[in-house]
Amino acid sequence: MWPIGQIWPPGVKDLLICSCLLKKLSEYKWEIPVSAREGRDYFAAMACAANYAWVNRQVKSHRVREG
Repeated sequence: MWPIGQIWPPGVKDLLICSCLLKKLSEYKWEIPVSAREGRDYFAAMACAANYAWVNRQVKSHRVREG
């Protein structure tokens, strides 16, 4: 894997994470047990994406209310 502190251009790190997860999904034929490390990583990535989407919506709503 890559060094944790390495700096990536915007968006590239997300693509790398998604492509790694998709590769693992295809290895498991799209059925990863949650007890597996890859399953926990996938669940954590999806939770992160949901949190990001929620916060993004809240920020946009706040900006609209500000005028």
